[in-house]
Amino acid sequence: MRLLVLGGTQFLGRAIAASATGLGHAVTCAARGLSGSAPPGARFVAIDRDRPDGVAGLGRERFDAAVDVARRPDQVRRARAALDGHVGH
Repeated sequence: MRLLVLGGTQFLGRAIAASATGLGHAVTCAARGLSGSAPPGARFVAIDRDRPDGVAGLGRERFDAAVDVARRPDQVRRARAALDGHVGH
């Protein structure tokens, strides 16, 4: 499974990314990269969800599923709108 973890470099997001990578999934961690790096085996893509075009770094990639553990609903709404049609679940 191609899994996108929005965040994935710290706390819960990092634990989810590490677990999914350990299960053999292709994991992409999309974050600013200021608070850590992606876990071993995961790919890192720099994004900044505080910017209107913040997820542009993901381009036209497609994912089977995405996990977002953000605490700010505005970031979640913006990411969901930007990724519409590019993520299965």
